[in-house]
Amino acid sequence: MADTDKYNGFKRGFTIIELLIAIVVIALLMVVVTPFAINVVKKARASQVAQNFRNIKTAVENYFYMENPENPVYMENPENPEREINFSNLISKEYIKSIPDDFSLSIKSAGNNTWLLEITYNGKNVDIEDVKASGMNYVKEIQDKVIVFEFTLKK
Repeated sequence: MADTDKYNGFKRGFTIIELLIAIVVIALLMVVVTPFAINVVKKARASQVAQNFRNIKTAVENYFYMENPENPVYMENPENPEREINFSNLISKEYIKSIPDDFSLSIKSAGNNTWLLEITYNGKNVDIEDVKASGMNYVKEIQDKVIVFEFTLKK
């Protein structure tokens, strides 16, 4: 009985109306914040993909100019596979620490001591416009959400 006397005959606690108002306010905040948070995650993922493109390109360029392979295309130079430009050689010679998920690398001769390299991202969870907005203006989409970055190397 001491509890009821202290609060003029009412028990302590929230009314159902107060609880409903609090739930509605929290729900409205979630409606406003959730799309913003999802957009931030999308842009962060695109920024990571763009950075991986840059890192792979830098590793390939460093390997090409430091190791100076005569012919960096394995199909044209099968007796010297350690001189080919591929992820395995980039890692073993410590030009890159690991292969980013969903990336691939291909190289082909363009003639006249020039090689065309293609870095492909197959993650399908990034919008190409977000990757371009992250500073990779030269990427292109070849299939549904498959993003490619091409560049050349010349001796």
